[in-house]
Amino acid sequence: MVRRGAGIDATEAEGTLRATAIAPAKLNLLLAVGEQRADGFHEVVSVMQTLDLADRVDVDLELWDSDIVDVLVEAPDIPGGDTLVTRAVEELLARAKQGARVWVTIEKEIPIGGGLGGGSSDAAAALRTVNMLLDHPLTEEELHEIAAGIGSDVPFFLLGPTATAIARGRGERIERTAAVPPRAWLLAFPNVHQSTADVYSLHEAGLLDPLPERDDEALRLARRRRKRNDLAGPARASCEALDKLVGAFEDAGGEPLICGSGATVAVPVTSHAERRAFEGVATTAIPGCWLRVAWTTAP
Repeated sequence: MVRRGAGIDATEAEGTLRATAIAPAKLNLLLAVGEQRADGFHEVVSVMQTLDLADRVDVDLELWDSDIVDVLVEAPDIPGGDTLVTRAVEELLARAKQGARVWVTIEKEIPIGGGLGGGSSDAAAALRTVNMLLDHPLTEEELHEIAAGIGSDVPFFLLGPTATAIARGRGERIERTAAVPPRAWLLAFPNVHQSTADVYSLHEAGLLDPLPERDDEALRLARRRRKRNDLAGPARASCEALDKLVGAFEDAGGEPLICGSGATVAVPVTSHAERRAFEGVATTAIPGCWLRVAWTTAP
């Protein structure tokens, strides 16, 4: 055993370093979206929370004396592998001035394109894992710079598999906060890959409440039974299946939360009977709908 920590187990065999990391999904318990900025991104305030639903990221790393970098990513249903992971690992090795062969294999549990952050989480897990296997050549600040350059959600996932944080800016300014109490959520994904760009294009910040300025205000909104997601309206307008699923849950007395820009819908459940009832609602509305119960996680 080389070392263990932050959801990563590592071993060494015949000159190859091997590690397995957990890449969790997330919920946006608050997603307040402001005006579009000069750089094309929108200003956001979000309270983000990891779930125990997670991908498995296996990393094999073989060091070379040369500066040549060879990164191979295998992930089901992603042609050519996960490009976010490839970019993350290549940038890390370039900054570390380290040649290596890196083989990343991702076992997907988080639905692709569902608004649960699976691709960003995989990239963050690969970053943390390769940096650990190389004995931490990059600082946390440098890893954060790489993560922010890859995607808005990636910096949050650098916090590891049990994290709660407030994200600001376009999502890159992260501040840890107290964990929310563990809670079970039924996740329903209608097998439709929602376009984030399409959803944001329908967003009209002027029609919504201002962004919460204080942390306590953001946390208060995140703890309400009915969550604030400023992308809920645009997401429903751009995806008929998502709109139908949310409406069915509401008609059944649920309090559905659209995950990010969709198309996964999360409904809190408090008993096995309630879970089964909402599962029936989802499969009636969208036959073949992907369903899973996941818990919010805490250290």
